[in-house]
Amino acid sequence: MTQTLVLKKIHSFLRKLKTAIQRTLPSIDHKAAWANYETALAYRANIAFLSKVVFTSFYMPIGIANYQQSKEYIDAEKPHNEELMKTMFPILQWTMIIMTFGRLILMAISMKKLSICKTYIYYQVLYGILEDCLPRDFGDMQSKLSNTNNIMNFCLLYFDFWPNCLTMSALPLVQLMTNTFVYDKNMTGSLIWQCIAATGWQFFSLLMCHMVINAVGLIFVEADILRSGNEQLLNNLKEGVIIMDQESGFVHFVNKAAKRFSIRKNRYLGVSMSIHNNEACPSIDDRTNTFDKGQELFALIDMKILNA
Repeated sequence: MTQTLVLKKIHSFLRKLKTAIQRTLPSIDHKAAWANYETALAYRANIAFLSKVVFTSFYMPIGIANYQQSKEYIDAEKPHNEELMKTMFPILQWTMIIMTFGRLILMAISMKKLSICKTYIYYQVLYGILEDCLPRDFGDMQSKLSNTNNIMNFCLLYFDFWPNCLTMSALPLVQLMTNTFVYDKNMTGSLIWQCIAATGWQFFSLLMCHMVINAVGLIFVEADILRSGNEQLLNNLKEGVIIMDQESGFVHFVNKAAKRFSIRKNRYLGVSMSIHNNEACPSIDDRTNTFDKGQELFALIDMKILNA
């Protein structure tokens, strides 16, 4: 008897534990909603990549692209390790030009495989490393602009926080190492402290960006789950349901029962009153067909009922 009671308690505990674990796991609806949000983030990344190509294309003709400024720096001044700079410059220049327009190839691939957008941030980090290796005078303002640019790239391109954040946070260190070991500039305490401060400030900024984008994602997921649930309920109704704008007649939703009248979303319908059996009945006109000619009736729902 005691053994049976113990087994029942163990079984009850395991069942409760299983239920608790299942509640922590994302449901199918949550996974689908997050997938939709990731799709939106992928389109955000494509727009960011396209804007970078466009802006660089505008900078080239007027001579303010980063490698053009680097060339002016080499010609105008006597920088550290000048021979190495002149040797590295053509390689860096053409690599950056190829990578600038190589973004278009990645965007073309993303039209077939959208998950490629998750690699954009690593592509941009590599571009940033090459940019840091360009012979330039990295003053305080250049470092600040570089850090700000890193934060902007993170906001526009990131998907996974820790891998993307740690990779992006390494760029200030790369900039310091480039100045010190490639171009033989002195590593002073001021430069080291500036690198540490920039890395810390950048990490904090990236964390804040992550929290904001995640918060927006949670709002998006909740709204998407509600929309999906409402559509499932309305699609299960035998009655035809059309949700449309009262002023413009734009159709926002059509359930399965109403689709048999060839009414589709994202179209404009007209609502008018027609006479049926000596009574005024609302009819819906899609500007090619009018329904309720003694066959089907459509009833307008009073919005006050829904607001009650």
